Parts: sequence; structure tokens; C-alpha cells
Amino acid sequence: LPYVESWIAYRAWKLRVPGVQYAVWFGGRVRLSGAVGSADLASGTPLTTGHLFRIASHSKTITATAILQLMEAGRLRLDDTVATHVPELIDASSGIGRVRLRELLEHGGGVLRDGLDGDHWQHAQAFPDEGELLAMVRDDGVKAEPNSRFDYSNLGYGLLGLVVSRVSGQPFADYTHEHITAPLGLDHTHAELDPRRAGDYATGYSGFHTSLERRPLAHVDTGALAPATGFASTAEDVVRYLAAHRLGSGELLTDASKRLQRRRAWT
Repeated sequence: LPYVESWIAYRAWKLRVPGVQYAVWFGGRVRLSGAVGSADLASGTPLTTGHLFRIASHSKTITATAILQLMEAGRLRLDDTVATHVPELIDASSGIGRVRLRELLEHGGGVLRDGLDGDHWQHAQAFPDEGELLAMVRDDGVKAEPNSRFDYSNLGYGLLGLVVSRVSGQPFADYTHEHITAPLGLDHTHAELDPRRAGDYATGYSGFHTSLERRPLAHVDTGALAPATGFASTAEDVVRYLAAHRLGSGELLTDASKRLQRRRAWT
């Protein structure tokens, strides 16, 4: 582990990364947790293990876990269509309503990745809210026959988050807090930007492939795409969360569902 620490510090220097937060879980507990570099280049604030990072598409694993929890509770089936739980999509001209939850989980629903206009990723506009998400998939949301090929889709996971909310009767953030993060004691993991903790976020920056200097990037709400990309966490919380998916842990899901999560769907 001391070598891991020195290797990470070296790599951060080598790649000119502002900061790196890291953690290692092994043998039932966190064995290493640390941080090197800066949380903010302008102020020179040292990065700590408590600074929050947006964890992007790792958010999808939490959404998938929520869907499987609701499956275990008998509240939905993986072979349900999206329209079963989001009836606004029953008559959608794109055919999105007939895509099954299983296909969305496996990125096999043929759903567009980000819609016809994905400029929210470049901060050119706000991320879509629920109504805008539904509009994006209703007419132009499907690009391939469902269950025909792998098509990574942020919109698909946005829809899964909407299903979690509709089936549970709770806002997505409330459900994931009550049933996933709070039971594991993940106090630094939440589904969306939390203005109450604005000072705890590490500053994000552009890469050197875009300019000779890193430019700070504002943290933004991810709206209806929070289930696909919105979560914030720490390295230590992330490894605790992932460790809860190990077989035999008795946490979050049954071993049967955990094996289902790991089943190969596409090559």
C-alpha cells in the first residue's frame, strides 16, 4: 500500500492532474484512503479524502441496483416495457414505449445516447428535466431495433430513474438515499448537486487537449439524467458501495440478483 500511494503521487505529477483521491477496499474494510494535489488550482486548496467528486456514469450502477431492488420486492419485472410504468410513452411514435427494462439496463434498447441535441454536456444549455426527457425520447429516441445490438444510452438510464420514481412513489434521490446509500453509511454520496455542500466539491477542469491551460468547469444540476450521471461521492464511499455488491455480503441485493447484474449481455 505505501507503494500504491507513491505510484499515485507520481502519476498525478506525470499527467499534470490537479488532484487524485483514492481508496482501496480489501478483506472486508477500507485499507487505504488518501488524496494528493489540489481541490482548486486558483486557491491552492489541498485535496482531501472528504472532497466530493461527480462520479458520472458510475451513477448508472446505483440506478440499476435500485431497479433490481424493486424487482426483488415484486414491484416490477425486468421484462416490463417502459410504458408499463411511464404511460406517457405508450403511443410514442419512436416506439420507445415497447422497450423493456432489461434492455435499458443492458444498453440494448436501441435508444439514442443523448438525443438529437446533447449540448447540455458542453454546458451550452441546461440538462433536461422530466418533461424534456420524455419529449426527447417520444419522437426521436430510438435508433435501432430493441435487443438487436449494444447502444450505450444516457437517455435510457434517465428513463430507468423515472421508473424507480414512479414505481416507488418517491423522488429518485430520496429512494436511492433511503435504500442504497444510507443503509451503507455513505454520508458523502448523493444523487445530484447539493448546494448545501457547495464548498466540498473539488473543482472540475477541462483537459489539455482543449487548450494550453486547464479551465475550471462549473458544477451543474443534471436534471432527469441524474440516474445516468448525476451522483457525487468520495473514493472511500465508492469502494464501500462497490464492496456491497460482492457475493455473500448480504447487502443491497440477494446473491441471485448480483449474479444477474454480472451476466454478460453483449460482446
